[in-house]
Amino acid sequence: MVAVYSGVVHLTAGGDRFGEPLVFRGDQLCCKVSAADTNGTLCIYDTIRTKQSGPPLHYHHHQDEWFFVREGEFLFSGRR
Repeated sequence: MVAVYSGVVHLTAGGDRFGEPLVFRGDQLCCKVSAADTNGTLCIYDTIRTKQSGPPLHYHHHQDEWFFVREGEFLFSGRR
């Protein structure tokens, strides 16, 4: 569920900024903060991974990217 109060968006657990979570390669991605909300400086997704998967190797020229892993293990590459 999405509720907007004076420019503030409140999302319930599992809620997506635009209504429905994105499903990509079998993974669910819920947009919590859109780059459009932050003038392109930040976006936040909450994802549920059901298999070993992740984004392809890529680089953000104008944004940092971080992950908060609550359960399981991830392998990261710091190469550019």
